[in-house]
Amino acid sequence: MLEDGIAVARRLRQDIEELSVAFESEQINVTVSIGVAVYNPEDKNVNQTIIRGDMALYQAKNSGRNRVVDENGICYF
Repeated sequence: MLEDGIAVARRLRQDIEELSVAFESEQINVTVSIGVAVYNPEDKNVNQTIIRGDMALYQAKNSGRNRVVDENGICYF
């Protein structure tokens, strides 16, 4: 399941990176950082999953942005 989430996140990151938004005669390039986590049977509640995803998101942002990081700290482009 984690692999599926990573695959979707990587495609989304790449699609967004290819976007260019027009604003007041300027073209603005857009990127996204994504944290990926999945619910585990050991989780007491979904908040534990959300916390892992949030931690992965901040790791993605702090390691250079425009990347995907999974709950294990592995970075993908």
